[in-house]
Amino acid sequence: MDDMLLWTLVSAVATVMTALTGVIFWLLSQHNQAKTEKAEFYVEFTRRYNSSDMHDALYRLMQHYTQNPDNFVELYLSEFLSHTQKGFEIERSRRIVSRYFNDIAEMRQNRLIDRKLARMLCNFQGLNIYYNVVVPMSRARYGNSKTRERIYAALRAIRPHFDDGGFGLSIAPGTTEKRL
Repeated sequence: MDDMLLWTLVSAVATVMTALTGVIFWLLSQHNQAKTEKAEFYVEFTRRYNSSDMHDALYRLMQHYTQNPDNFVELYLSEFLSHTQKGFEIERSRRIVSRYFNDIAEMRQNRLIDRKLARMLCNFQGLNIYYNVVVPMSRARYGNSKTRERIYAALRAIRPHFDDGGFGLSIAPGTTEKRL
């Protein structure tokens, strides 16, 4: 009788261990799959940043800013409201850069991506162009709407600036000195 009880107990323990091992391997598999999906999402999303449209947009915005550092917003609005080709090109550039970074903030606000992935997606020099050029232009175009300000604040909470805050042309955070 004692042998029978012992074997039943051993069998039950072995069954539980097998089930636990299965659950652990399933959890590890799910974790690895989630990491793979995040990596694929990162690569796919950053293709937008690495596109020639984004490159041209960032370049055009930097050029507009460096040519008019003291009144780049006013000149943008004037060109845009006058329906000039230059105004159209600057507006298109503003929208391309704005959408990339605003999408990151909105995905993070809606918990579609975690903070680490959001920070990685913002880890580009263009983030400083967004803050120093695009945001002032967007505020001038649309006003200081609460929705837009929440997006800007959400993005600043994710990453307040790239590297030293400059893009070789901008004003460094906390200073008034223009760097060229």
